Amino acid sequence: QDSTATLRLQAALRSVSEIQHQNMLRIEEFGNQAGDQFVAYEFAGFAELSKLKNGLDLLGDEAKALLPQIVALIGQQVARALLAAQERGVMHGLLSPSCIWVDPSGEVHISELGLWAVLPQGAWSVDGALKPLAPYLAPELLASGVPGPRSDVFALGSLFAEQLKLLSQDKLTAESKAALAALQTICQK
Repeated sequence: QDSTATLRLQAALRSVSEIQHQNMLRIEEFGNQAGDQFVAYEFAGFAELSKLKNGLDLLGDEAKALLPQIVALIGQQVARALLAAQERGVMHGLLSPSCIWVDPSGEVHISELGLWAVLPQGAWSVDGALKPLAPYLAPELLASGVPGPRSDVFALGSLFAEQLKLLSQDKLTAESKAALAALQTICQK
């Protein structure tokens, strides 16, 4: 295990664990056990955002009519968490649906803040381990390997646009279709 990467990870996790925000998963513990790094988050019945889309077909028409507003609320809560982190100098860097969680009360939380710091130099390529994250990685992040506020905003916009595309427009009311069209226009700007 590269000791430099270990030190970077521990420094990043210390910074993240000092941030208290309702839309961030709390880090319970982190460290090194038998040479392997670990991070333990507060999971209590949370559902991963990427898994929730599989249940959309189970929703009735009335619930589906609310989906554009739900997507907007999810985006708003993620944006609040990113802003709180950025105000403390911490960038997410790897934002994707797999690090966005919804708790049983409907509150949205993000995880894996700052873990980009352990990627080795030159790892920012969409051909390798980061391939699943490719739609969310800003061009300047791929070029420099260092996330900034703009790269997190790019990831949030990509995520938001992707979630909007998942909505089945044929089952939405006219009012919801108009709201969805407005949200899609905002995402394209």
